Amino acid sequence: MMATVAGMAAGGLLARFLLRKSEEETARELNAGEEDKAVSYVVAKTWEDVGRLLMGIVEGHHGDVAPYDNFTFQQWYEHVRSLPYIPDQRKAGEHDLDVFCRPRRTLGDNPPCRDCDDKAILMACWCFRHGVPFRFAVCSYEDAKEAEVECWHCILEVLLGGAWSECDSTYPEDSFPGWRKYHNKIILSEWAKPDNQRAERA
Repeated sequence: MMATVAGMAAGGLLARFLLRKSEEETARELNAGEEDKAVSYVVAKTWEDVGRLLMGIVEGHHGDVAPYDNFTFQQWYEHVRSLPYIPDQRKAGEHDLDVFCRPRRTLGDNPPCRDCDDKAILMACWCFRHGVPFRFAVCSYEDAKEAEVECWHCILEVLLGGAWSECDSTYPEDSFPGWRKYHNKIILSEWAKPDNQRAERA
Protein backbone atom coordinates (compact mmCIF):
# COMPACT_ATOMS: atom_id res chain seq x y z
CA MET A 1 0.00 0.00 0.00
CA MET A 2 2.77 2.41 0.86
CA ALA A 3 4.03 3.40 -2.62
CA THR A 4 0.74 3.66 -4.53
CA VAL A 5 -1.31 5.55 -2.01
CA ALA A 6 1.51 8.01 -1.40
CA GLY A 7 1.23 8.90 -5.08
CA MET A 8 -2.47 9.58 -4.64
CA ALA A 9 -1.92 12.44 -2.22
CA ALA A 10 -2.63 15.88 -3.60
CA GLY A 11 0.34 17.25 -5.45
CA GLY A 12 1.53 13.84 -6.59
CA LEU A 13 -1.23 13.07 -9.06
CA LEU A 14 0.39 14.73 -12.08
CA ALA A 15 3.60 12.76 -11.72
CA ARG A 16 1.61 9.59 -11.22
CA PHE A 17 -0.43 10.05 -14.39
CA LEU A 18 2.71 10.82 -16.42
CA LEU A 19 4.07 7.44 -15.34
CA ARG A 20 0.81 5.59 -15.82
CA LYS A 21 1.51 4.03 -19.21
CA SER A 22 4.72 2.25 -18.24
CA GLU A 23 3.20 1.22 -14.90
CA GLU A 24 0.09 -0.22 -16.55
CA GLU A 25 2.23 -2.09 -19.08
CA THR A 26 4.32 -3.50 -16.24
CA ALA A 27 1.19 -4.48 -14.33
CA ARG A 28 -0.19 -6.34 -17.36
CA GLU A 29 3.08 -8.22 -17.83
CA LEU A 30 3.29 -9.21 -14.18
CA ASN A 31 -0.36 -10.27 -14.07
CA ALA A 32 0.10 -12.39 -17.21
CA GLY A 33 2.93 -14.22 -15.48
CA GLU A 34 0.82 -15.21 -12.48
CA GLU A 35 -0.26 -18.72 -13.41
CA ASP A 36 -2.71 -19.21 -10.54
CA LYS A 37 -4.13 -15.66 -10.87
CA ALA A 38 -4.00 -15.31 -7.08
CA VAL A 39 -1.93 -12.12 -7.21
CA SER A 40 -2.96 -8.82 -8.82
CA TYR A 41 -0.57 -6.03 -9.77
CA VAL A 42 -2.59 -2.83 -9.95
CA VAL A 43 -2.26 0.84 -10.85
CA ALA A 44 -4.95 2.34 -8.62
CA LYS A 45 -5.91 5.87 -9.62
CA THR A 46 -8.32 6.82 -6.81
CA TRP A 47 -9.17 5.80 -3.27
CA GLU A 48 -12.49 4.52 -4.65
CA ASP A 49 -10.55 2.14 -6.92
CA VAL A 50 -8.68 0.76 -3.93
CA GLY A 51 -11.88 0.36 -1.90
CA ARG A 52 -13.65 -1.54 -4.67
CA LEU A 53 -10.64 -3.78 -5.25
CA LEU A 54 -10.27 -4.68 -1.56
CA MET A 55 -13.97 -5.43 -1.17
CA GLY A 56 -13.99 -7.45 -4.39
CA ILE A 57 -11.23 -9.72 -3.09
CA VAL A 58 -13.13 -10.30 0.15
CA GLU A 59 -16.42 -11.05 -1.59
CA GLY A 60 -14.80 -13.29 -4.18
CA HIS A 61 -12.29 -15.19 -2.06
CA HIS A 62 -13.45 -15.20 1.58
CA GLY A 63 -13.71 -18.99 1.29
CA ASP A 64 -9.90 -19.12 1.40
CA VAL A 65 -10.06 -18.61 5.17
CA ALA A 66 -12.74 -21.29 5.73
CA PRO A 67 -10.22 -23.59 7.50
CA TYR A 68 -10.09 -20.96 10.26
CA ASP A 69 -13.85 -20.62 10.80
CA ASN A 70 -13.54 -22.11 14.28
CA PHE A 71 -11.15 -19.35 15.36
CA THR A 72 -12.50 -16.58 17.56
CA PHE A 73 -11.96 -13.02 16.36
CA GLN A 74 -9.07 -12.58 18.79
CA GLN A 75 -7.46 -15.88 17.77
CA TRP A 76 -7.66 -14.94 14.10
CA TYR A 77 -6.26 -11.49 14.80
CA GLU A 78 -3.31 -12.98 16.71
CA HIS A 79 -2.61 -15.38 13.84
CA VAL A 80 -2.73 -12.69 11.15
CA ARG A 81 -0.52 -10.24 13.00
CA SER A 82 2.08 -12.98 13.60
CA LEU A 83 2.57 -13.55 9.86
CA PRO A 84 5.83 -11.95 8.64
CA TYR A 85 5.44 -8.61 6.87
CA ILE A 86 6.46 -8.55 3.19
CA PRO A 87 6.32 -5.22 1.28
CA ASP A 88 4.71 -4.89 -2.16
CA GLN A 89 7.81 -3.64 -3.91
CA ARG A 90 9.81 -6.85 -3.55
CA LYS A 91 8.60 -7.86 -7.01
CA ALA A 92 7.09 -4.68 -8.48
CA GLY A 93 10.51 -3.04 -8.25
CA GLU A 94 10.83 0.59 -9.31
CA HIS A 95 7.24 0.83 -10.55
CA ASP A 96 4.60 2.45 -8.37
CA LEU A 97 2.28 -0.55 -8.22
CA ASP A 98 0.07 -1.97 -5.53
CA VAL A 99 0.22 -5.73 -5.19
CA PHE A 100 -2.79 -7.57 -3.80
CA CYS A 101 -2.81 -11.26 -2.88
CA ARG A 102 -5.94 -13.33 -2.48
CA PRO A 103 -6.06 -14.81 1.03
CA ARG A 104 -4.75 -18.28 0.21
CA ARG A 105 -1.55 -16.77 -1.17
CA THR A 106 -1.17 -14.38 1.76
CA LEU A 107 -1.49 -17.34 4.12
CA GLY A 108 0.99 -19.44 2.11
CA ASP A 109 4.68 -20.01 2.70
CA ASN A 110 6.10 -17.71 0.04
CA PRO A 111 3.71 -14.93 -1.00
CA PRO A 112 5.07 -12.09 -3.17
CA CYS A 113 3.73 -9.62 -0.62
CA ARG A 114 2.04 -9.54 2.76
CA ASP A 115 1.68 -5.91 3.70
CA CYS A 116 -0.99 -3.85 5.44
CA ASP A 117 -3.70 -4.21 2.80
CA ASP A 118 -3.16 -7.96 2.46
CA LYS A 119 -3.49 -8.44 6.21
CA ALA A 120 -6.55 -6.18 6.31
CA ILE A 121 -8.10 -8.43 3.64
CA LEU A 122 -7.48 -11.49 5.82
CA MET A 123 -9.22 -9.87 8.78
CA ALA A 124 -12.08 -8.70 6.56
CA CYS A 125 -12.63 -12.22 5.17
CA TRP A 126 -13.11 -13.62 8.67
CA CYS A 127 -15.53 -10.79 9.51
CA PHE A 128 -17.46 -11.35 6.27
CA ARG A 129 -17.87 -15.03 7.04
CA HIS A 130 -19.00 -14.37 10.61
CA GLY A 131 -21.35 -11.45 9.92
CA VAL A 132 -19.18 -8.83 11.64
CA PRO A 133 -19.52 -5.38 9.99
CA PHE A 134 -16.22 -3.94 8.82
CA ARG A 135 -14.75 -1.15 6.75
CA PHE A 136 -11.41 -0.57 5.04
CA ALA A 137 -9.62 2.68 5.79
CA VAL A 138 -6.34 4.37 4.94
CA CYS A 139 -4.58 6.62 7.39
CA SER A 140 -1.13 7.83 8.35
CA TYR A 141 1.01 7.89 11.45
CA GLU A 142 1.88 11.52 10.70
CA ASP A 143 -0.03 14.49 12.07
CA ALA A 144 0.23 16.42 8.80
CA LYS A 145 -1.96 17.76 6.04
CA GLU A 146 -3.06 15.13 3.56
CA ALA A 147 -0.96 16.63 0.76
CA GLU A 148 2.14 16.36 2.95
CA VAL A 149 1.70 12.73 3.99
CA GLU A 150 4.49 10.60 2.55
CA CYS A 151 3.31 7.20 3.71
CA TRP A 152 -0.28 5.92 3.78
CA HIS A 153 -1.31 2.84 5.73
CA CYS A 154 -4.30 0.48 5.31
CA ILE A 155 -6.24 -0.77 8.32
CA LEU A 156 -9.55 -2.48 8.95
CA GLU A 157 -12.16 -1.15 11.33
CA VAL A 158 -14.68 -3.56 12.87
CA LEU A 159 -18.04 -2.89 14.52
CA LEU A 160 -17.95 -4.61 17.88
CA GLY A 161 -20.21 -3.77 20.80
CA GLY A 162 -21.89 -1.01 18.81
CA ALA A 163 -18.68 0.96 18.21
CA TRP A 164 -16.07 1.02 15.45
CA SER A 165 -12.67 -0.24 16.58
CA GLU A 166 -9.41 0.14 14.67
CA CYS A 167 -8.01 -3.27 13.79
CA ASP A 168 -4.40 -3.06 12.59
CA SER A 169 -2.75 -6.47 12.21
CA THR A 170 0.21 -5.40 10.08
CA TYR A 171 3.08 -5.90 12.51
CA PRO A 172 3.75 -8.43 15.30
CA GLU A 173 3.97 -5.60 17.83
CA ASP A 174 0.42 -4.45 17.01
CA SER A 175 -2.39 -4.98 19.48
CA PHE A 176 -6.20 -4.91 19.30
CA PRO A 177 -7.82 -2.52 19.65
CA GLY A 178 -5.31 -0.31 17.89
CA TRP A 179 -2.86 1.42 20.19
CA ARG A 180 -1.35 3.74 17.59
CA LYS A 181 -2.55 7.25 16.88
CA TYR A 182 -3.87 7.48 13.31
CA HIS A 183 -4.31 10.66 11.28
CA ASN A 184 -5.96 11.69 7.99
CA LYS A 185 -8.27 8.68 8.04
CA ILE A 186 -10.20 8.01 4.81
CA ILE A 187 -12.89 5.31 4.64
CA LEU A 188 -12.46 3.29 1.43
CA SER A 189 -15.38 0.86 1.54
CA GLU A 190 -17.75 -0.58 4.12
CA TRP A 191 -19.64 -3.85 4.56
CA ALA A 192 -22.49 -4.49 6.97
CA LYS A 193 -24.66 -7.58 7.24
CA PRO A 194 -28.19 -7.33 8.71
CA ASP A 195 -28.43 -8.82 12.20
CA ASN A 196 -30.78 -11.56 11.03
CA GLN A 197 -28.44 -12.81 8.34
CA ARG A 198 -25.07 -14.52 8.16
CA ALA A 199 -22.51 -14.26 5.42
CA GLU A 200 -22.89 -17.13 3.01
CA ARG A 201 -19.90 -19.41 3.50
CA ALA A 202 -18.23 -20.69 0.37
